[in-house]
Amino acid sequence: IKKKDILKISLACFLSSIPMLSLFFYKINILSVFYNIVFTPVFSLIIFPLGIITFFIPILDSTYYIITNCFDFIIAFLGRIKIFTFVLAKPNILMIIGYYLFLYLAIKKNIKYIVCFIILFIINLNMRYLIFNPRIIFLDVGQGDSILLIYPKGKTTLIDTGANDYASKTTLKYLNSLGISK
Repeated sequence: IKKKDILKISLACFLSSIPMLSLFFYKINILSVFYNIVFTPVFSLIIFPLGIITFFIPILDSTYYIITNCFDFIIAFLGRIKIFTFVLAKPNILMIIGYYLFLYLAIKKNIKYIVCFIILFIINLNMRYLIFNPRIIFLDVGQGDSILLIYPKGKTTLIDTGANDYASKTTLKYLNSLGISK
C-alpha cells in the first residue's frame, strides 16, 4: 500500500466517523487522521498478535503488560493535546443523513459537493450561533440545579455547575452536546 493510499484510507475513516463521534462524544480531533496512520499498524502488527501469543505462552505476560502500558501512556498523552479538538453540537438525524449524503456525493459523484459537505460541517460546528431566541435550561446536578442561559447569537452563561465531579462531568457533557466548549 502506498503512503498516499494510507492517508486516503485514514481520512475516509475519520470523515465517516464524524457524525457518530459528534452524536456520542460531541468532540472530534483532527489529529486522529495521523494517529490512525501510526497506531493502526502498530496495534495490528504488534499489540494484537502479542496478545494472542501471550494467551498461549503466559510467560510473555509481563512483556505484553509493559508494551501495552507504554502505548496507554502515549495515547493518554496525545489525548491531552486539545489544540486540534473541536466541540460539535449533537446532530439530529437529518443532519447525519445530510452529512453522509454529501460525503457520498463528494467521493463518488463530483468534487464540488465537498463545498456542501464543508458548509454542513461548519453549520454543525457553529450550531449555537444559530439560536435567535433566548433560552433558559435547568440542569440537575445532584444537590441542586445548574442554570444555563443561552442568549441570541451564541452567548451563554452558566450559573452553579454543581459541587461534585459527577455533576461537573454531566454538565460538561450536556454543554458539549449543545456545541458549547467554553
